[in-house]
Amino acid sequence: GFYFDDVVIEKISSTINSIDEATTAFTFVSLSTPNPADDFTCINFQANTTIIGDTRLVVYNSLGQLFYSEKADPAATSIRLSTSRWPQGVYYYSLQKGKYNSSVNKICISH
Repeated sequence: GFYFDDVVIEKISSTINSIDEATTAFTFVSLSTPNPADDFTCINFQANTTIIGDTRLVVYNSLGQLFYSEKADPAATSIRLSTSRWPQGVYYYSLQKGKYNSSVNKICISH
């Protein structure tokens, strides 16, 4: 059996003031197509224009290391990534706008 001694329960406070604000930095972020990719992949998105800041695509390798970063044109609604020189593998991407991040999606590169 198990025995628990000196259990303490503490209240953890959150520093997020508004979940709605954080989740609406991007009203739409697509999965990359094609996926798996060989020479290129495209990511379509729509950024919330009321949130101040540049839109940036960040890509991490499977070890969680920053692999690629690109600032999007302010009027852009898609980013085309040239992946022909990327090593085969699995990568994870998200979009950033100001201090907010989109959800994380996966890209598979197969040559």
